[in-house]
This record gives sequence, structure tokens and C-alpha cells, in this order.
Amino acid sequence: MSVAKSEIDIDPDAPFENDKLDREDTARKLTSLMLSFEDSLVLSINGRWGAGKTTFIKMWNHMLENEDTAKSLRFNAWENDFASDPALVFINEMTEAIEDDNELSADGGIETDQLRVIGKEVIPLLLELSIGARTATLAEKGIDAADSLFQNFEEAKSQIHQFKEELKGVAEQIQKETSAPLVVFVDELDRCRPDFAVELLERIKHLFDVPGIVFVLAVDAEQLANSVRSLYGREMDAEGHLRRFIDLSYRLPRPSDGEYVQYLYSRHDTDELLRGSDVILAMLAVAKQCADHYDLSLRAKEQLMLRLDLTFRQLNSGLGSMPNFLYPAVPFLVALRMERKDAYEKLIRGKSAEKSIEEAEVFTTGALETMIEGGFSRPNMSVRPQYFLEAVNRAIAAGESDFDRTLSKIGDRMEEVANEDPNEWEGPIHEKTELERQWKGVLKTMREIDAHGGAKVVTQLVDAIELSGQLDQV
Repeated sequence: MSVAKSEIDIDPDAPFENDKLDREDTARKLTSLMLSFEDSLVLSINGRWGAGKTTFIKMWNHMLENEDTAKSLRFNAWENDFASDPALVFINEMTEAIEDDNELSADGGIETDQLRVIGKEVIPLLLELSIGARTATLAEKGIDAADSLFQNFEEAKSQIHQFKEELKGVAEQIQKETSAPLVVFVDELDRCRPDFAVELLERIKHLFDVPGIVFVLAVDAEQLANSVRSLYGREMDAEGHLRRFIDLSYRLPRPSDGEYVQYLYSRHDTDELLRGSDVILAMLAVAKQCADHYDLSLRAKEQLMLRLDLTFRQLNSGLGSMPNFLYPAVPFLVALRMERKDAYEKLIRGKSAEKSIEEAEVFTTGALETMIEGGFSRPNMSVRPQYFLEAVNRAIAAGESDFDRTLSKIGDRMEEVANEDPNEWEGPIHEKTELERQWKGVLKTMREIDAHGGAKVVTQLVDAIELSGQLDQV
């Protein structure tokens, strides 16, 4: 047994081979767009945490390297946010990458030593200026301090100009060698401490804004805006400030829930655990609807499918076994615990099932109806998914102490609706028909649960989900 790792395997020679989100075409189109610009360009790849930005950036970087489309390098900002100034480590990594490139280093190579020399001179000046600007006003510092700051400012301007001229020469040499700009991928920017993230953007704009260099930033725009506000105040127009440093922004499109959930399912051993059950398709259909209904990020989908696997492992081991007709309820309950914790807690503590039943009402996909049918032990037991899930919710809320009474009340309610004279029904007759279908479905499912152990079997299910929910992949 192995726990599937959330990180996608990327083959440097075929980087998009394991791409399950169909993003290769996006990378190629964005590459064509980037190469059409002659001047500098800063492009942000925007997506919330868990959207797959890092995987996309890594695949894209390898693609450029393999196909000799352009020279590229990847800078992991988060791994370097211990530095006092981001430009220091950035200059070092960029020059090392250029020097280590065998093609660029052939025939004498591209000279980068001067970049380091000037960088070491300009960084302390920029650091002092930025600290001075953020810690006190000139009036507070006094005339001598003000004179010193102005002197440093003039010196910094001169050094920045010299640095950019040197960098421009390096970029021109790279373009001459490759007929393309140097592409610099900056990853994990939104995970950095706020001052490092914002200063890195500022350094890119002020030091590296030269023709022949394209920056691709993987960011969570909302998180980055919060970093700006934490430095400059809550009233700061953070989005406007970021527009000063980013030329174009591309939001990663939402991947297909179905394809990615199916892929994650295949990476675990869940299928082997369920031994070809005829309700696996129904279980996966509910998992896909959970991913869509709760708008789960890629990482949240990974957590959902991992916890499904862990739950089924428990239910098929020493903790007992679960009848397969209940399989489709597992992803719903796991997702409910992840995304609607208050409703889940009320449910398992027997306080109320109403909120969790409301959550189940969205599961109305017609394709689920026949799939769930196959899981019941009796023929002609098809139940619509929302009513099946309602019954499971009511069984959990009832617990062992109230299960029989709840089952009896549901039977009474079904008979009451079924026996009511249609001529005396207040409202459209189709509402009565649907209400009958609802209570029949709930009653059928409750009776099936009762036949397989009643409250005991759903208690085992909740216990397994609870343990799975307390485990995280490391």
C-alpha cells in the first residue's frame, strides 16, 4: 500500500505527459504571445492557492528548454525569502543559470561578472532607501539624515542605470544566440513574507525592466494584494499598486472537475479496495459533483480523494465492512466535513440534519439514479441521489438511540402523503408526486440501512470519516 503523493510527476523530456488539466495548449499560446513582444514584459499567471500554478510553471519551463524555443530559468521566491533583499539572491541565481547553460557558455560565453559587481554595490543603497522610506519621515530624521538619503538616492540612480545597461547587453547577447528573449519564471511569490514579495516586484520593475527579458510570475492576486496592504496600510489601492509592476495577467482556467477527480482516483488503490463494486461509478459521480458544488481547488480535490481512500481502507479492514450501496454517501460526507464543518458537526452530534440535507439537495444529476440502483440488495430499488443522501443524513442524525423512531416517522410521513386525496391537495399536483417520490426514496434507503445493521453501520462510516479528516498528507 502507498499513499499517492499530491505532486505530479514531471518528466523533463516530456513535461506535459502527465498533464491531466489540458494546459499544454495554454503554455504554447502564451509562449507565442510572449515572443511577439520586443520590449520587456511582466506576465502574471493568476490562480488561488492549490490551482496548480507551480506544476504548470515547471512543465512550461521544461517545454521551453526541450524545444529550444527560448532560454528560461525558474526562481522559487519562497525558498529565498530569508534574504534581506530579494534582488541579491535573484541576481545570483540568474547569473549562475546563464553561466551554467552549456550553449550560452560556449565560445567564451556571456559575461555576467559585472552584473554581480554592480549588484553588490546597488543593493545596499536600495535597502537603505527602502528602510528609510518606510520607517520615518525626513523631518523626523533631521537635516543630516535627509542629506544622506538624497546622496544615496542619486548614487543609487547612477548604479541602477549602470546595472540596467549591463543587463541589457546580456539580454542582447542571449537574443543573438537564441533569437528569443530570456524567460524568467518566478514561482511561489504569494507564499513569501509580505515585504519580500512586494520588494521583489519592485526590484523586477526598477532593476530588470530591460528589452529581451520576460518575467512570468505565478501568483495568487488576492494574497499578493493583502501583502501590499500589510506594508502600506489597509486603505492602499493594492490592485492599482500591483498594476504598476505587472503588464498582463492571465487567470488559469478552472480544470474539469470530472477528469481531475477520475485521475486522482486512479492514483490511489481505491478501486482495488472496492473490488469492482457496481456503485463505483455512482460514488465517483458524487465526488465530481462535490468538487463542482464546493468549487474545490486542486489541492482540495486531492484532499477529498485521499480521504476517500483512507475511509474505504478503514471500512474494509479491522474496523468493519460497509454495504456497497452506501459508497456514494462517502464523498458527500467527506466533502461536507471539509467545506461545511458546522453542518457536519450538527449532523454527527445528532443536533440537526436539516443543514446537511439542504447541501444534499444539489445532487440531482439524472445519471446517478440508475447507478445507485445497482447498489441495493433488492430489485427495483432505484432512488434519486438527493433522497438517498437525505436518508443517510437522517440515519446519522438519529443515531442508535433514535434510529427506529426516525424510521417509523418517515414511514408515517410517506403514507400520509401517498394517501392524501389529489383533489384536496393544495398546490400543483406535480409537487405531490415529487413529495411522494422523496419520501419513498428516503424510506427505501432507511430500510436498506436497517437491513444492514441500522445505526451501527452509519456510525462506523462516520468514525472512519472522522479519522480520515484528521489525517493530512506530509
